[in-house]
Amino acid sequence: MVSLKVAGARGFKMALLAVLLLAAPLSAQEGLVLLDGFTADWAAVEALAGDPAGDGAPGGADFDSLWAVNQHGWLLLRFRTGGEFILQEDNDLRLLLDTDLDAGTGLPSSGIGADLVWRFGDKSGTYFPPGGGPVTVGHFDLRLVTAPTVSGGEFEVALRRDAHPTGQAELLGGPGVRIALEEVRTGGDRFPDSGGVQFTFSPDPGPPIDTLSLDRLDSAHVRLVTWNVLYDGIASRPEPFRRVLQAIQPDIIALQEVWSTEPAAVRGMLDAWLPLPGPLGWNAVKVNGDLIVASRWPITASWPIPEARASAHLIEAPGTGPVLVIDAHYPCCGNNEGRQWEIDATMAWLRDAMQPGGVVTLEENTPVIITGDMNLVGWRQQVETLQTGQIVNTDFFGTGAPPDWDGSELADLVSRQSALMMSYTWRGDASVFSPGRLDYILYTDSRLS
Repeated sequence: MVSLKVAGARGFKMALLAVLLLAAPLSAQEGLVLLDGFTADWAAVEALAGDPAGDGAPGGADFDSLWAVNQHGWLLLRFRTGGEFILQEDNDLRLLLDTDLDAGTGLPSSGIGADLVWRFGDKSGTYFPPGGGPVTVGHFDLRLVTAPTVSGGEFEVALRRDAHPTGQAELLGGPGVRIALEEVRTGGDRFPDSGGVQFTFSPDPGPPIDTLSLDRLDSAHVRLVTWNVLYDGIASRPEPFRRVLQAIQPDIIALQEVWSTEPAAVRGMLDAWLPLPGPLGWNAVKVNGDLIVASRWPITASWPIPEARASAHLIEAPGTGPVLVIDAHYPCCGNNEGRQWEIDATMAWLRDAMQPGGVVTLEENTPVIITGDMNLVGWRQQVETLQTGQIVNTDFFGTGAPPDWDGSELADLVSRQSALMMSYTWRGDASVFSPGRLDYILYTDSRLS
């Protein structure tokens, strides 16, 4: 659990917990790689091979390095593309795995027999089972996970070694695998230029994974939860929500997709599931779209954020003063322009609230948290706008401004599964999209630590 506390005399402490599939704040564990879209934890892993620069098509991929490690039943890969791509959209990048180390099986490709060909941009693959013909497979058949979900030039991929794509042989049950990457276009790069980079599985699964406790490290900590409840699920399917919330014992809850559920209904459920001492119960407010924010403490003011599906709430934590919580649910999927517009709107509202004379004027140094289902599956600029305040649509929203009181960017609280070294917050086994980190908590780390 990560404690966040206000700097200075107020001494406000906050433990933040991003919840969809019981996640807890990400922490490095020596000797293990975390699939989170960041690569510092790969520092001790030596690259399998390199590739010459400049051998790709103009404007296309130019692969330069590949890393691999196996731990706790997973094959984890890291590679660099030499250009900016959205890995699950609009690209011709392919991963080829010779899973039986036999060039005579699978799809012939420059000296290897690729038993699995995964087409990142199509979000699908072709698998050649032992003794059988090609079969189309999806991410769930391979238990495939990629990170990050936003654009970039460096990516992580995980595949479960004991996955059974056709219900028969294990995907990666042999002693090793040959790996290749390619961009399928005229003059497209291939890594390596011929054959495949061989990786031999280690019998050592790695250090045991620390199961993260949901207990509070300090009774003074305040716990915030963000949760997309999927089509009013907290009202129509209450039992799982009751179990999880009783296990987590949150203090502030930011909900999304509570389209038809009224705040009074949420208050009633929370009063029954998480009763508070004394005569007062939970507070819950809904001022914009599908968003409800609930708190054990008074919500003293709330505002819909214009031009965005987002709402802002001042919460008065005991003895600490106000904390601003912004709950957001931005457009999903391929709507990059709409998502950037609403993120710009949010950061413009916060910019104005942090300056005197606007419709809303925050007390200086008020801690700020932006959270919710951000649906960040497009261009990385959207993440950068949330962190830095840099606005893209300046003609409408004006120039951006740093969103922390000390002139710095917001901190990004990355969360991992409580018993799995991955950071995804959403998983849809029947979806064409593989699991990904769509839910975020960003905060002013000049006031919270």
